[in-house]
Amino acid sequence: MLMMATSAMAIPISGTIDFTGSINLKNATGLDSNANPVTAATATGIHFIDSDFSVKTGLGATGDYTAITEGTDATYTDFFFKPTMYPTPVNPLWTITKDGKTYSFSMTSVLSDVQGSLLSLTGKGLFDITGGDIEYDQTPGNWIFNSYDNGVTTLAFSASSAVPEPGTMVLLGAGLLGLAVYGKRRTNNKEA
Repeated sequence: MLMMATSAMAIPISGTIDFTGSINLKNATGLDSNANPVTAATATGIHFIDSDFSVKTGLGATGDYTAITEGTDATYTDFFFKPTMYPTPVNPLWTITKDGKTYSFSMTSVLSDVQGSLLSLTGKGLFDITGGDIEYDQTPGNWIFNSYDNGVTTLAFSASSAVPEPGTMVLLGAGLLGLAVYGKRRTNNKEA
């Protein structure tokens, strides 16, 4: 007796995508200006200038992001990273809609480091792709942000490789064990 079950399964997202554009650093008083100078050392938040943020020329996108061409605009959500991340999570940090698919990244953690005029932020979050023919799982990933005092900014995002969950491994092991027992019984029945 042979039984088969079919199910639709979502697949994890893989790949990288890089962006470049302009930002304004901000603090509790507001955006950087002549009246309110904000430097990398005094910044507590980021204001993205959306009309100037796009997929980075030269690096572009890999994996599940290859359909997004260089220069494609992204919409970003402003956020604070000091003293704590706000809003929590930043959902979405960025989003792109292209060819019927919506690509997004929700930021769940952030760490900051300042070296002179360089502000570096790193963190974790969840990638999401909706629409299209393939169903994707939300996939954990990492991001890196670098900016010099209100200058050109680069952001790099990479989706983590999926690690099978223990339940899936137990199910696979049970299935293989069942096949081994079935094969052994067939062999014993033929010998008798």
